[in-house]
Amino acid sequence: MAKVIDMAEMERPDYGAEMKKYAYGAIAGRHIEQKDPRGAQISLEKLASKDGLNLGKDLEAFVKGTYASKEGIQTASIISANNYGKAMANSTASKLWDFYKDIRGKYIGEEEKERVETEVERFKDVNYGEIKKKMEAAEEILKSKTDNFTKEQKEKAKKELEKYQKIYILFATLNDAYLGKYESNVEEEHRRRLLQETFKEEREDLAEAA
Repeated sequence: MAKVIDMAEMERPDYGAEMKKYAYGAIAGRHIEQKDPRGAQISLEKLASKDGLNLGKDLEAFVKGTYASKEGIQTASIISANNYGKAMANSTASKLWDFYKDIRGKYIGEEEKERVETEVERFKDVNYGEIKKKMEAAEEILKSKTDNFTKEQKEKAKKELEKYQKIYILFATLNDAYLGKYESNVEEEHRRRLLQETFKEEREDLAEAA
């Protein structure tokens, strides 16, 4: 029997490839939030390399243009982080499940594997962005200390939270784990440069003293 081709699926952009391409952009965005421009700068350098955008000959122009000011670093970091976020938000649950296949076994044991897969199947065609939006809207209502929401709205929000909480936690956790290796690479480069700069200054001080 001939395989039926899903034309809609064929036309869907490869959001997984976009996530992989902009992973260091997501890390740059985190460093900007933490007010760590050096970490953001290193993240952007890695973003422009073959591990990210693979700019090749255009790498120098990207680096010089971006680092011309603190605002340049901040803008590039925010845009790149948003590109990662948009790609993840537009990915369906089934696509994200496949995207994290290389790391999920480390965090999901055999005991809960079937329950997790059942939950993914339940939301397989739902975009992560919609799941996140439902969660945030429900949490806003339930955490509100005002009288802006009715009892019915709060009951509905509670049901929405129960419905989407597991799938949301699953992908938020797997995404943190996925980005962990990129964050680790940036931290290692950060330490390496710190020691280089520290001991370079020491050698210059010793030369002046002599």
